[in-house]
Amino acid sequence: VFVKDQTSFSLRVRQRSQRCYSETNQNKNPSWNTDKSIDFSHHLAFLRETKNLTLLREREAQINQTHLEDLWIIKGALVQAFTRCNARTDAERIFQTCTNPPAKLWQDMILCDLRHNDLEKASQRLARMAKLNIEPVTYIWTGFVDYYERTRQLPDAFELLSNASRRYRPDRSSWFKLMCAFGKDGELDAQKKTYHKMTSLGHVMDQRGWNALLNSFGKSGRVDEMLELLDDMKKSSGSISDVTWATILDALGRANRTDDMMALFKSIKSETTMPEPWSAVLNHLSRHGRIDETVSIFQELRTTIPPDAIAWTTVLNALGSAKRTDEMMALFERAKLESNQPGPWTVVMKHLWKEGRIDEMMSLFQEMKNFAVTIDYISYGTVIAGLSHANRHQEMEAVIAEAEAHFPQEQNFHSFIKKLESKRLKQRH
Repeated sequence: VFVKDQTSFSLRVRQRSQRCYSETNQNKNPSWNTDKSIDFSHHLAFLRETKNLTLLREREAQINQTHLEDLWIIKGALVQAFTRCNARTDAERIFQTCTNPPAKLWQDMILCDLRHNDLEKASQRLARMAKLNIEPVTYIWTGFVDYYERTRQLPDAFELLSNASRRYRPDRSSWFKLMCAFGKDGELDAQKKTYHKMTSLGHVMDQRGWNALLNSFGKSGRVDEMLELLDDMKKSSGSISDVTWATILDALGRANRTDDMMALFKSIKSETTMPEPWSAVLNHLSRHGRIDETVSIFQELRTTIPPDAIAWTTVLNALGSAKRTDEMMALFERAKLESNQPGPWTVVMKHLWKEGRIDEMMSLFQEMKNFAVTIDYISYGTVIAGLSHANRHQEMEAVIAEAEAHFPQEQNFHSFIKKLESKRLKQRH
């Protein structure tokens, strides 16, 4: 009977929540009732939604008048609402009146302390939870890692999680966040140490974790260690995604280990179902001027998997850079039919204006508008740069106005326009 009543009560709360909150927002008289459960649901809906501190304090006074403040659920919602508004003093005042607050409220207070950079208070609460035998919930540990990452004290975060593992079991996401933070800071030895600690505690790495680890070592040029980690990954998970293969191939290419890259690519290309590994190889070959191989592998890709925008732009850019414009234009005719992305169009327009073929570039830009292709701000920027280079300023201003109407909030585009205007001023002087 108790479970049935509680379930029915929770259902009534959920059914009334959104309607009560919308009535409050629209300044209508909310559906008050003498039934306290109705008052409860109305207050709870408001507390879970509001981010306005003034309205929140007014609602706290109403709750006190209706004698609902003793319900721990309402108190918990008040604490959460005040922490959401960063009103730490108000949250602390209500938290101190709670009898045996659950782990969720301890979490909210600790996270609030950490947002205010009060590590001492957060640590005191964590110690108090240990004395009360309250097990910390997941987000407490990720909150501490966030704080240590923000204050650049990641070794302290490692020590905290290691010590906590003796009594609790901080979840995989906390360790994963710490491992990625070490990678961002370039602390690869600490990142690897974190990985070994995770596995020793029984945490299983997922694809996302492996990709982050391999990517860090690959970009830093520590390719041999990356390959050792790849062997660990094979033993652990068995299956390797195409994104992971692309990371490995790209790292081998950056380290100028082209023979190793091609050998690995030939061994896995028949198993790939996505174009990312192919794009990594195409990118490396095109950068090193191996245009014929680039085109050959791209044609093989077309017969196996539909190429993505990166593959198309890579091979078109390689042909354009090698002054093989006729081949580039012939392949671009195929791209029109097989790809609806703006990248191939942008690359071709860029090479046309660099060769001084501005009228052809503008003709292609008009044709692009007629195709079912979404023109991005990069395409507009390419056309604007070409017109500026050719000193066709009247047409350029018209294209800028058109682009600004389409991308009023795109910061990258506006930064590009400012740099272009600055360059024009220098040329005039």
